[in-house]
Amino acid sequence: MYPSAHPSGILIENSLETADIILSIKGLYIGVRKIFGKIGTVALTLMAVLLLRILLWFLKKRLQKDFPSKVKISAENYKILKKNQEDIEPKIAALIKIKDTNIKNVPWVLHGSFRQIRSIISLIENRNNSLNQELILLNEAKTSDKNFRVVRESELWKMRTPHYEYRL
Repeated sequence: MYPSAHPSGILIENSLETADIILSIKGLYIGVRKIFGKIGTVALTLMAVLLLRILLWFLKKRLQKDFPSKVKISAENYKILKKNQEDIEPKIAALIKIKDTNIKNVPWVLHGSFRQIRSIISLIENRNNSLNQELILLNEAKTSDKNFRVVRESELWKMRTPHYEYRL
């Protein structure tokens, strides 16, 4: 768990953990369908749908409350936000694939839960886009001093000594 960049300083669940939950739900659904078939999946889903909707509702409300869609990077939260962005980036493609799934391919009993999953993914995606935009803005030149040149992070990585192991 990462400390939050939220002003209250409360330790909260982050978008990476939420992405893991959504990907786990997808894996669970695929596994149940392989084991029990379509009819068994619908029967088990009917029993678990209420619990799932409650879980997703709480998760969505918590993300809406604790994670502002606009991210401001400061010296204090840069490392945390950069690490969070690096961790979530590989999962974004899988989340977008889930979000873009046609609702007609989802069992009717899961339509409400699937809509909540889509909105949670949108929250994660919006936050990640905002964070990426803030990181890009950090790399832009903000000085008119001719003796000082801003070097982008990607350029620094290219110029680094390759025999040294770097850590954030």
